[in-house]
Amino acid sequence: MGKIIVITILLFLAWKLYSNANQKWMGFYYPEGDLVSNTTYSPEFDTKEQCISWAENIRVSRPADANVDPQDLYECGKSCKLRNSKLGLYECGQSFDGGDWRRGDYGN
Repeated sequence: MGKIIVITILLFLAWKLYSNANQKWMGFYYPEGDLVSNTTYSPEFDTKEQCISWAENIRVSRPADANVDPQDLYECGKSCKLRNSKLGLYECGQSFDGGDWRRGDYGN
């Protein structure tokens, strides 16, 4: 009975470690709030804070975006997978936008 418990715990820990290793963050920046064209895609990040920093750095470097609501400028997503390569559409397990971040509602 003790061996089964130890094996179960080890399998759980291995699964948890593996699933956390595959949860990278990715950013999507929409210049001037244009969701259809000219989207800028970030590299993968280990943390959501790195994604936020990437997006905010772009935002402050673009005067044309100064009057655009941050929720229309960028998103950060976790565990994103490319669903349509022609359109560059991604599906993410969790995501938030610049407005969510400013309200403090940007998940785990």
